Amino acid sequence: MMGLPDRAWRDLAGPDRAMQFLDGLLSSDRLPTGLLLHGAAGCGKKAFASAFIARLHCVCPSAEDRCGTCSGCVAMRTQQHPDVLFVAPEDGKVSLSIAQIRTLKEWFALSPYQSRRRTAVIDAAHQLTLEGQNALLKILEEPPGQGIIMLCTSEPSGLLETIHSRVQSVFIGPVGGPRGVQCVAEQAGASEHDAAEALESSEGSIGRAIDQLSDESIERARSAAEELLNISVMPFGLTERQLKDSDGKRLPLSDARHHLRSVFDAALAALRPPFPHREPRLEYLSRIDDGARVELMELLIDSKRRVGANVSPRLILERCKILSQRILSGAIKVSRASRTE
Repeated sequence: MMGLPDRAWRDLAGPDRAMQFLDGLLSSDRLPTGLLLHGAAGCGKKAFASAFIARLHCVCPSAEDRCGTCSGCVAMRTQQHPDVLFVAPEDGKVSLSIAQIRTLKEWFALSPYQSRRRTAVIDAAHQLTLEGQNALLKILEEPPGQGIIMLCTSEPSGLLETIHSRVQSVFIGPVGGPRGVQCVAEQAGASEHDAAEALESSEGSIGRAIDQLSDESIERARSAAEELLNISVMPFGLTERQLKDSDGKRLPLSDARHHLRSVFDAALAALRPPFPHREPRLEYLSRIDDGARVELMELLIDSKRRVGANVSPRLILERCKILSQRILSGAIKVSRASRTE
């Protein structure tokens, strides 16, 4: 069952509509065979699935949540519950295979060991191969007794329409407000101010907001900002490096937008005093005049605004790089001319 986070229902910071719907299913005990949790990457789909399953398999739940101390809760917390199965792409692989779905079918054929029902979570369900999706469809068409299958995906359009027709769809939307900020602050170990900015920048995605506040993500954005403001770095090379992952694959649109917002924020921070910068290549930023500095900051703010519009991240970054080079080149010429006078 490795892969599911340990979440209590009361700790969720998701949208009220999704919470109310799932809470209603648990209260009525009329559960569908299939549930499709969909929403942007990092919105908390697995957290919702984990909290839902924890209440479902709790031996003595309250009206609002799991008890946290019974054998079912302990098994969930240690990720050793015999009636819960987590399915995800295997290490080093992109797709979910038909073999994994066949194993799932065999697992459902067994009687529950500790609970009244068995529950399986399929993460990144859109990455199922066509053969795997057809095999899953057969399981959904012939429900496994009291079994429940929860599909989590950020790309529901990647699933067959026939699968959609067999599951209950639940949209996990963006999170905002004090509840979301508190959740990000606690999990990232950050201040509420930083958590609020990260949550806004990530468009209400708790997972992305937490990632944005990690040391690795902060360093990556800072390094990209230094390239953006370095006049010797060419636009095409910058976009090629910044819009691909560590394996050289193009970042998904949502991830690319998230990264660009972090880069523009880091670049804005680099334009604010004190100087000189830790990066020697950006030492000249301390010598540009206030007019050029303000023009650069306005460009970065406008570029960040464009990320939220229907504009290609590549075009946004290339445009920002080209215009920033023009501003910096002009400012450096003025600076040199003033020193020679």
